[in-house]
Amino acid sequence: MKKTIIIIIVQMVLLAAFSAFARADEVTADILCEKGVTDMEKKDYAAAETAFLKALESFPGHLKSCMKLGEIYEMSDEKQTQAIEYYTRAKELLDEKEKPTADEKKQKISIEKKLEQIDKLGTDYKTERSNYLKTLLGIANDAKKDKRYDFTVKVYKEMLQLDPKNADALKGRKEAEALIPGNKDRDPEPGEENELFNGDDIDGWTKDVGSWEVDGGKISSTAKKGESFMLINKESESGNDFASTLKFKGNFSSNDELTGAGIVFGYTDVSRAFYAVRVNGNEVMITRCNPGRNNDGSLHHTHTMLCRNRLNTFKENEFNTLTVEMKNNVINIFLNDKKCITNEPLNSLPGQKAGIIVTGGTIKAKSMSVTKQ
Repeated sequence: MKKTIIIIIVQMVLLAAFSAFARADEVTADILCEKGVTDMEKKDYAAAETAFLKALESFPGHLKSCMKLGEIYEMSDEKQTQAIEYYTRAKELLDEKEKPTADEKKQKISIEKKLEQIDKLGTDYKTERSNYLKTLLGIANDAKKDKRYDFTVKVYKEMLQLDPKNADALKGRKEAEALIPGNKDRDPEPGEENELFNGDDIDGWTKDVGSWEVDGGKISSTAKKGESFMLINKESESGNDFASTLKFKGNFSSNDELTGAGIVFGYTDVSRAFYAVRVNGNEVMITRCNPGRNNDGSLHHTHTMLCRNRLNTFKENEFNTLTVEMKNNVINIFLNDKKCITNEPLNSLPGQKAGIIVTGGTIKAKSMSVTKQ
């Protein structure tokens, strides 16, 4: 009998402690959310976005933060998908309430109307944009036949302003620029995505460590547990402000610390130091990597953990999209369009060559790009 009473008391204490911690997280989220509201009133939407995202990191069920993020993203034509995501999360939180208040019922109706409006506007916009892009493509093709290559490039640039990843415009622009006398070695302009992998070979890459090959149009490598293999692109210097995107599949021996695959940046030919952003099934991490020599003279790197975060967006046996954005010595990281590290301070390294890394597993990469900011 005494044992039963003790067990019940322990359970009650643990439940009370858990409730206290949960409440503390919600209070933190309330404070961060109010900061975000103040930032919105000052029209500092970047700071507001950061505050609301941190509020949701502290307390994922924070309704007001979901609503406010939806409002911020709704203002941008390019972020309607994110607006839908957070409005939907807010609606789901309201749906979970057994006895919603009158204000909560009004909020739900308002969200449903917003979602319908975004969906309709998105459909109309996509149709108009698609028709306009087809018209521009026809103009570009005609100009190219007439050998008006400068004008052709301008038309493709206008297409890319509407659709930065339009395959016809990206390919056509490169072809037209190559036909302009003296312009074949043109460097990418700020804001222009530069694809580093041609799909055929890795002639423009340096195997810093490990064995790398192209198999079926994919860059591939396998590293044993504890091994880190790097492949560096020779022509990927981008300055201190850049965005780099890697599309890859990864299978790892475990989800231990430092195991994973991802992007190398800040690589220097002289020191061979660099930063690495790796992901595995459990987390994303940023490390500073400094080279050293083993007793036999072979190269190894010492990895210093700078930042890590749990994640649940990694797709096993599917291609993942990892994006690293660096600006003003602050890094943001996205996996499959979900932000997983926000506004982390990071000192830039000179050189800024980019590449691919795999530790304790296998990687197959189908594309990698760098965009100067």
